[in-house]
Amino acid sequence: MGIFLGRALRGNISSDDVGGPVAIVKMSGEAAKYGLLSLLSFAALLSINLGVLNLIPFPALDGGWVIILLFEGITRKKIDENKIGIVNLIGFTILILFAIFITYKDILRFKLL
Repeated sequence: MGIFLGRALRGNISSDDVGGPVAIVKMSGEAAKYGLLSLLSFAALLSINLGVLNLIPFPALDGGWVIILLFEGITRKKIDENKIGIVNLIGFTILILFAIFITYKDILRFKLL
C-alpha cells in the first residue's frame, strides 16, 4: 500500500492500477477458489488497505477530519462549520465521481457490458 501511495503521489499510476467494487467481487471469487484461508487473507488485506486509504488527508475521509482537528488544536480556533461542510461536500462529490469512474472501468475491464 505504501508503494502504491508513493506511486500515486508521483503520478505513476493509471486507472488500470485500481479497482472498485466489481474488482473486489471478482478477486474475492478468485481467492475463494483457493480455500477459506485465502479468502480470509484477501479480506484482511482489503480491510487494511481501506483503513489506510481512509486516513489519507482528504475532505470527507477520516484523514481530513484529523487535519481539521489538528489545525483547530494548534490554532485554538474553531473552523466555521459551514466551511467544513462545503469542503466535505466537495470532497465527497469527488470521491463519488471517482467511485463511479472506477466502477465503470471495472465493468469494461471484466467485459460485463
